[in-house]
Amino acid sequence: MIDTMDAEPEETAHLREAYFSGITSLHSFVGEAFTSPDGAQIPAATLRERLPDVLAVTEWRDSRLLGRSKAEVKSALRDIRKFVKACERIERRSGTPATIQASW
Repeated sequence: MIDTMDAEPEETAHLREAYFSGITSLHSFVGEAFTSPDGAQIPAATLRERLPDVLAVTEWRDSRLLGRSKAEVKSALRDIRKFVKACERIERRSGTPATIQASW
């Protein structure tokens, strides 16, 4: 699970990914947050740069490896895009990158 948190509750976003296949897209997306117990501030521009790769891996993983439906895959991809947009809003409003916390 990955959370991005800010002082205001409306600026909290969550991503979840099952970790049972050995292939995870979110670890490469926000790996810094997995290695820091207090989370990591990853600039929104960095997340935006990583977005095409994480979307491609997620689509492959969910459809081919996990056999999820097109609707489920589409929902997962939409959630990742929404997460990046939330991080961009937080950074625009606060002037600093969102703190992203991640755990298995």
